Amino acid sequence: MPGFSRAKARHYVACDPGSTARAYAFASALVIQCALAGCAPQAPPDPAGLLNAAREGDAPRVEALLKAGAGADVADRNGFTPLMIASGGGHTAIVGALLDHAANVNAASGLGVTALHMAAQEGRAAAVGALLGRGADVNAARRDGGTALMLACQEGHAAVAGLLLAAGADANARDSADRLTALIIAAQRGSADLVDALLAHGAGPDTQDAFGWTALMKAADGGHRPVFDALLGAGARVDLSASDGATALYLAARSGHADLLPPLLLEGADPNSPRHEPVILASLKGHVRVVELLVQAGADVHARHTNGMTPLQAATQGGHDAIVRLLRNAGARQ
Repeated sequence: MPGFSRAKARHYVACDPGSTARAYAFASALVIQCALAGCAPQAPPDPAGLLNAAREGDAPRVEALLKAGAGADVADRNGFTPLMIASGGGHTAIVGALLDHAANVNAASGLGVTALHMAAQEGRAAAVGALLGRGADVNAARRDGGTALMLACQEGHAAVAGLLLAAGADANARDSADRLTALIIAAQRGSADLVDALLAHGAGPDTQDAFGWTALMKAADGGHRPVFDALLGAGARVDLSASDGATALYLAARSGHADLLPPLLLEGADPNSPRHEPVILASLKGHVRVVELLVQAGADVHARHTNGMTPLQAATQGGHDAIVRLLRNAGARQ
């Protein structure tokens, strides 16, 4: 399908768990890309040809059809109108022509997708500006609760996000499936410019999604240092835990991001939380510098995980001799 890829759809999934949200987001991305490509299933005939003209970016044809009486809000079976298609395609002249002929700027498809959503998703800044200037609801939500700002952040469109925030987009809105915010999405993506803009517009750094993850946890897990620093600078708490007990320090240790540990420890992160897992897992994975920092910070080298494993056993099992020596020097015994 032209313009569509699985990788692109995956940007709609900004959480680790959540198969329902993952399925819905993938379907939503698929239908939107299908509309832009002109392959929407069971699309009815378009006698006026307006949908096709909008899709092809044929502004003179659109103008002629509108002057001949074509309805500006004709929609395909999925509810996509010429304005939505032109907005997603970045055909700003057509967007203007349709709005001049009273196209409904806030019309929504069956999935709740509006023209603003499509323009934001595709990074069409000029179309976003035109739609906002003609009354588009900046906080309109799709059926899954996703907003234009979330879509812009998912795709990394900083200029579009800036326009939306300036127009009053709610930086703390959540989707309905996984309770994601634009900040959590941007942090997972590692987009420092987006994170800075969202924080400047009041995004809460400690908001937790449906699984207890915060933006700081996403940044720690991904090793996104500029984002991580921005969140700490905004006062993000280091002591929060996800539903499974994971903390920002645990996630950084698990992923081997040793450079993130000193600032977390300086802010009071517990090197033994949760369940002594940071040092045990880092030992198992061979993250020498992480283990060294944790031991220096007071991680219990004698601790046993709920499965009975100690850091020394983990390092031995993983074949990490340097960590075995480090732990023995710190007093660890089998």
